Amino acid sequence: MKKQFIQFLGVLTISALLYSCKGTEGPAGPAGPAGPAGAAGPAGSANVIYSAWFNINTPTAATAWRDTADLTLGGARYGVKTASAITQTILDQGVILSYVKWESGGTTLIEQQSLPWSDYLSPNQFALNFTPKVGKLYYYLYTTNGGTGAFNSSALSTINFRYVIIPGGVAASRITSGPAKGYTVTQLRALSYNQALALLNIPAEGSNIK
Repeated sequence: MKKQFIQFLGVLTISALLYSCKGTEGPAGPAGPAGPAGAAGPAGSANVIYSAWFNINTPTAATAWRDTADLTLGGARYGVKTASAITQTILDQGVILSYVKWESGGTTLIEQQSLPWSDYLSPNQFALNFTPKVGKLYYYLYTTNGGTGAFNSSALSTINFRYVIIPGGVAASRITSGPAKGYTVTQLRALSYNQALALLNIPAEGSNIK
């Protein structure tokens, strides 16, 4: 019993010595090197580009409405809008949407519709559509019932357009990232103007093109 008591005192003595010898905590060591960069994520589509409303109304400009040489369109005119944000990459991998509104003489003929769009304006059934090219958008107004009547230039000057560009992030015709993730190109083109604004967080007026 005496031997066990002596051993117990020895343990207490060693513990006391260790505790009394403990100093204050030293300063933190230098930070270690940064770890390797992670793999690149998929191309995004969050940086949506949108124009303000515009019209094509300068009769002498290179972008003015003029007759088209495409006889398959019947009575037709086209106008050109410069759009430097449309690159070959956008054409190959992105989505371009466009909308029209038409007010003439205080009368609303078209209220913010997505393109392509068609309606009847006596004596012709007509349609509006667009074709994107690198740096440009070609807008077409043409008859669809065989009519060949000319379109009034002053009326054409009151047609307004707006376009939206969704860059990258398209695989198998479906958006893979950004606010439109999961939508197909067809579904995006079928959205109404207001639905597209809400989905893509676009204001009703103005542009973010610099």
